[in-house]
Amino acid sequence: MKRTQYLSSIMFILVSCNAVLDLQDYDEFLVDQLLTIDENPITNVPADGHNSALIKVTLSRKATKGKRTVVLKTDKGFFHGGSDSLIAEADNNFNISADLYSVQKGDATIHFKIQNVTLEKKKQVTFVQAFPTDISVKVDSFSVFNNYNAEVLITASLKSKNGIPTVGQPVTFKATINKNDFGDFLNNISQAYSDTQGKARIRFNPGKNATEGYATITATTINSDGEPQSGTTRIYIKPK
Repeated sequence: MKRTQYLSSIMFILVSCNAVLDLQDYDEFLVDQLLTIDENPITNVPADGHNSALIKVTLSRKATKGKRTVVLKTDKGFFHGGSDSLIAEADNNFNISADLYSVQKGDATIHFKIQNVTLEKKKQVTFVQAFPTDISVKVDSFSVFNNYNAEVLITASLKSKNGIPTVGQPVTFKATINKNDFGDFLNNISQAYSDTQGKARIRFNPGKNATEGYATITATTINSDGEPQSGTTRIYIKPK
């Protein structure tokens, strides 16, 4: 009788353990083996918020339907929707694809988490400067008095061929009358960088002299071939 009870107890423990562990499922100690990524880095992705790096993940077919969710997190750029993290579920072929964008150049590292475990595997993406194909110039006033106290805000707008703003691009400004340099820029700084909207702004002061007439404002940057690319506008200088 005691032997029967002893064997029954052993069987009960084994059945209970099997039910808890579910040996047909995976556990967190093997989770790193259940996700495959191409760990080769992706390079030369333009940081224009339009071009993207395609991140691909493949899960093992051992992953049961309720355990096919992966969290992707990046330290630079953003996924679709604008967030630095993405919760994605594998399709029927156990694949996950995600596009990573950035408006800042530099290296991004994507980490992966599954079953609350952050994997050692990671993906590197390098975003490079996105160069403009178009530059235009505007002023906040079409005329200004020839006076030290007068100034004009000049804005250069930089865009790519897709109409995407070019971010972080240096722009040099110059003012001339009859091809001669004219006036001053605030703090004698004639260069500005484009912001997240692709706009570089600078303040111009005509100074005080006897000159009257149209001044040409030129904004110059560099395109992808390393050649200067310029845009111009005009402003009328009025005598005080």
